Amino acid sequence: MPTQNVLRHLHKIHYNKNPFILTPVMKMKASIIYILIFFCINTFAQDQGNLDSLLQAYRSQKEDTTKVGTIETIVASQLYVEPELAKKYAKEMVALSRKIKYPKGLARGYLRLGICFYYQGLLDSARVYLKKAKFLNTKNAHNDLSLLFDYYFFSGAVYWNKKEYDSVFHYTNKCFDLYNNRDSSSTKQNEVFNKNIGRTYHLLGVVYEEFGMYNLALKNELKSLKLLNENGLGMSSMAGATKNSLGIIEQKLENYEQALIYFDDIILNHQDNNILTLISMINRSLVLYYLNENEKAIDYFKNCLSLAQKLDDKFSEAIMWSNMGVSYNALGKEKEAWDSFSKAGKIFKDLNVTRSTYCMGMGDYYYTKNELDSTLYYANKAIMASESTQDLESSSQGYDFRHKVYKKMGNHKRALEDYETYTK
Repeated sequence: MPTQNVLRHLHKIHYNKNPFILTPVMKMKASIIYILIFFCINTFAQDQGNLDSLLQAYRSQKEDTTKVGTIETIVASQLYVEPELAKKYAKEMVALSRKIKYPKGLARGYLRLGICFYYQGLLDSARVYLKKAKFLNTKNAHNDLSLLFDYYFFSGAVYWNKKEYDSVFHYTNKCFDLYNNRDSSSTKQNEVFNKNIGRTYHLLGVVYEEFGMYNLALKNELKSLKLLNENGLGMSSMAGATKNSLGIIEQKLENYEQALIYFDDIILNHQDNNILTLISMINRSLVLYYLNENEKAIDYFKNCLSLAQKLDDKFSEAIMWSNMGVSYNALGKEKEAWDSFSKAGKIFKDLNVTRSTYCMGMGDYYYTKNELDSTLYYANKAIMASESTQDLESSSQGYDFRHKVYKKMGNHKRALEDYETYTK
């Protein structure tokens, strides 16, 4: 039978574990990407017809402040669909604002460019342009509260990616200060802040979930979803991301039926977002696995695999093959497990990626065959991979797994050392 830590540690998809970034891009070419999913600055979807209308207006407008506004709308609409196109227009927004001497447009252009870099995982470049946006906003006394909120939020998100949590809390507190000190009589300010404060609670929920503080994570994610629902954003990608987080937290609390409710909600109501749908399908299949419904889990993994292949998402495809390998191994289907792990391993090799969970699965495969030298090899690789990405959860489970391997090999000294590290 598979060891408990592998049973509890299939590939989970929700947020990035550096250096991988999950980008909410609809066309995922063979990138390794899995990004801080959907910390959306924009909550509307832009169809091709609307984009064509925007581009037509853009081409016909003279070079003035109105055209700058049109360009910004194009950037916002394409950020999650064609990120390179969004960045191209963000740069044009900066150039035009500078040309017509429009400081506010220049500040917002820097902001949009910073966010484009952020979603491409270029965190240092993101920080540079976010700072430029804030500097110009302050220097010219624009008091653009929307810009300021985005600056604080995405600065916090950058530091979340860097795992510098004190800075994350600093910037989320800045967001809450803006919200609490808003002019509640101003319809415009209420609209800006009510639509955006929900994602700040979401970011805090993500941080607390990483800390293993699941009750605090749950509290913040529920606040996020409540605010989004109250402001008519219950069907937005941001709400979908929050529901996904809630499902993950409930799964970690072993409230599996509640977790399924959240994942099913996303799959039913967010079908326009293929990436979010795929992630929720993957997480739903893991819940089925934890409920020991192995055959159902495998069927669902296959559905996820089909969608990943449709999206040309090689990373998720490898994850599904690996998860199926673990599932088949749990059922004692050695050939199917080996075939699945082999396909996962080939894709990970092509992507030049080492996944701790894949290594754990391979280790457990050899553990069930009592081939302990091979088991130890993959346990070592799993620990190295998790520590290289500062993934504490995977690291702890890797040490727990390896201590059991050493114990079975009769190396009690190393087994005790690993158990102490796991416990710590």
